[in-house]
Amino acid sequence: MLIKVAAKDIRIGMFVAELDRPWTDTPFLLQGFLVEDQHQVAQLQSYCKVVYVDRTRSADGVFPETRDLTPRPRPTIPPGSKKSIPSADADLGSGKARKLSDAESLILDVIEELGPHDRTAFGSSVASGEITHSSLFGSLREGIANLFRRREDARVSERGIATTGDRLKAADNAARTPVHHDFIPSSIHVTVHPETNTIEEEMPQARQAFAQVEELSHQLVDDIRAGRLFSVDQLEEVIDDVVGSALRSPDALMLVTRLKQQDMAIYGHSLQVAVYLVALGRHLGLPSEELARLATLGLFLDLGKTKVPATLLYKPGPLTPDEFDLVKQHVSLGMELIHQIPALHPMIFEGVAQHHEREDGSGYPAGFRAEGISLHGRMAAIVDTFVALTNPRPYAAAISAYEALRKLSELGGRLFHAPLVEQFTQTIGVYPVGSRVELSSGEVAVVLRQSTVRRLKPKVLVVTGPDKVPVPSPTMLDLLYQPVGNEAVHIVRGLPGGSPGRD
Repeated sequence: MLIKVAAKDIRIGMFVAELDRPWTDTPFLLQGFLVEDQHQVAQLQSYCKVVYVDRTRSADGVFPETRDLTPRPRPTIPPGSKKSIPSADADLGSGKARKLSDAESLILDVIEELGPHDRTAFGSSVASGEITHSSLFGSLREGIANLFRRREDARVSERGIATTGDRLKAADNAARTPVHHDFIPSSIHVTVHPETNTIEEEMPQARQAFAQVEELSHQLVDDIRAGRLFSVDQLEEVIDDVVGSALRSPDALMLVTRLKQQDMAIYGHSLQVAVYLVALGRHLGLPSEELARLATLGLFLDLGKTKVPATLLYKPGPLTPDEFDLVKQHVSLGMELIHQIPALHPMIFEGVAQHHEREDGSGYPAGFRAEGISLHGRMAAIVDTFVALTNPRPYAAAISAYEALRKLSELGGRLFHAPLVEQFTQTIGVYPVGSRVELSSGEVAVVLRQSTVRRLKPKVLVVTGPDKVPVPSPTMLDLLYQPVGNEAVHIVRGLPGGSPGRD
């Protein structure tokens, strides 16, 4: 339920869901946030006359009649502390027994299974205070894969006390109503997709769905290179599994995607695009059949690159104008390939054809402008660029998800559709699940769970000390529960990761 609040009445603890002006006209990166300090209050008052506050997502006490959805603040771990995570019967707040969540146990077991050899290799990779993506996530990937194989048929027989995130997510699901944004065609019926599984519960299905679509992508590329026709019948069941997993818990599928290392030149890039497109479509409330088309669009996005010389795709330096013209042909080459696949929806053709078009007409191949670009073309342009920026390319290093979203935001309105950029940021969060971040304590952590109300304060797993050397006992830290003042640990910056390929 949204309440109209005059700017002069804005208080710390209110969750501002809407403004009286476009978000792009303000300095706020996120569309919807919890007011946490007087500086934010002053900023809102300087830009707005009124704001719209979501009561269910505001802090306790702001509205006296609002039901308390959160437990008491828990004790926090001071910066630099090496205190290991409590064992299964430890409690962080109420004094009652609490088992670690599956996600917490999962990551901890993975770290334990890496063994001394892997930890040594990991530690030796640290140079000049920097820690490499491959050393951290390469080991995590293998450990997680092995762990999933053992746990795939496991069922949770005992439920502990609901976490704050679970309660807030339940409230968020209940409070949401379908929003038909102006940029969504009126012919598309939007709906709310409540999360029915936690990230822990969905992990086995997400891993299986991703493995199937990964195998299918390999087969698709191999068939094209061998001159064989690809049957769309092979696609439908796999796509349904991907969409089903994303509907139940999009974070689980995005986490699996982020921890997997693929050949980013063609199929790996398309896999990530497919998953993020489905997540964005789900966030927008698009129906399941549209989500299936978005997944297919992502997989087919760069098929034309199979016809582009690999020497150009992997060239370490900048392309010459003539070489760039050849690379740009991957769009038309891709269109020729997918036209051979029967029964594809026109939206898929449209999205593939337009994923390099830009709002100001500077894109290719047609140079479409603004409204000349379809919803799916606009979505594909944003997601394709995000995936390219956050993975190493032969000619450019990867940047963090946070930096990529800021860049997209800066280019919103000129190259990309600004409202959709905002929605994409809402979809994955400024610090996506599975991404690495550096904390104010100097430690490196992995994001495990987003906060639905304070998106800059996720739950993280602290995996190194301030010296960037892996700690023997990784520590869970919920940034939502921090002491007020200078002692609070917060995220300083996102850290990049990924593996090579050319956009």
